[in-house]
Amino acid sequence: MSVKGRQPLRSNRKRRGISQARHRDTPPGLSYARRMKPPGKLYKYCAINPNSLRAIIRSQVFHSPPVQFNDPLDCNPSLELDISAHQLETLLRKMLADEGVLKGDIQREIDRIAYFSVDPELSDNGPAFDARYSFQLGEEIKRFLRKDHGLKGVLALSEKWDEPLMWSHYAAQHQGICIEYTTSGFQLARLKSVNYNAPRSLRAHDIFRWKCNGDAQAEQRVFDTYFYSKAPQWAYEVEWRDIADKAGANPSHFELTAIHFGMRVDFVWKWLLVKALHLDKQVTLFEVDAEEKTFKLYRREMSRDELERRGIDQPAFKVFGNIDLNDEIVRALYVGDGDKTKG
Repeated sequence: MSVKGRQPLRSNRKRRGISQARHRDTPPGLSYARRMKPPGKLYKYCAINPNSLRAIIRSQVFHSPPVQFNDPLDCNPSLELDISAHQLETLLRKMLADEGVLKGDIQREIDRIAYFSVDPELSDNGPAFDARYSFQLGEEIKRFLRKDHGLKGVLALSEKWDEPLMWSHYAAQHQGICIEYTTSGFQLARLKSVNYNAPRSLRAHDIFRWKCNGDAQAEQRVFDTYFYSKAPQWAYEVEWRDIADKAGANPSHFELTAIHFGMRVDFVWKWLLVKALHLDKQVTLFEVDAEEKTFKLYRREMSRDELERRGIDQPAFKVFGNIDLNDEIVRALYVGDGDKTKG
């Protein structure tokens, strides 16, 4: 289908113009003004790996790319097509131009989308064409938006250190740690609480106002919906997020104040981290365990003294000479000191 062949349909869409847009500046659900001051402490559940060790030793935090999230709906919004097909076309043209695409290539892309929006089975493609054309334009708009926002990284924190599900999901089935950060003494513009009542869908009208009219408030609404909206089933996490322009390891803007060791943490990790933090007594070390008669978790402060004085274990033959020690006795000598591992 040539560009000339679809001109009457395009002019009809243009006459309807902006009157089809629903001017709703405030999304449904809770107001975005609910972004409150963060609590005094926030917590990061994590496995013990290079990223978590860098968080402790190198004062770095890891902002994860959204594509790595365990929830495929998180940072993957849908698009509400609440503006006309002509406005969607104008928006896509602007997004392509912002990407540096040449004018001729932009037109060819628009023509391609229009061609595949025509149903050869129908003699009158007016309303049906508009619907299919809007859908195809919307898919391209979402693709370009994900290309931009998908490069950003998300640091997920919680208000709670004692949530059993989070220990299981994010701290390697209690074999990991939970890092405590203080939030006092600094301000991060992008540190906000997750909204579990916000819509999942972005409004095309907001993206149009942001990209085509330079509306900063519309841009903020798009950003908040993209990064801070989450399904209500996740509300138990009481999550706060910091968004970085670049995913990966970034300098931390938080002060580390405590480390919680999960119930299944290998003794060796406790020993190594006590050694690493021997000059940092301001960082409190906790062991986490479960109450005897309930499922609630509690914490107790670790004593560092014995671990700080302890060196590496020597082999049994060096310690006991030629004394005949069976495997069971050797295991009893070396598997202890709070080590719950076997063998």
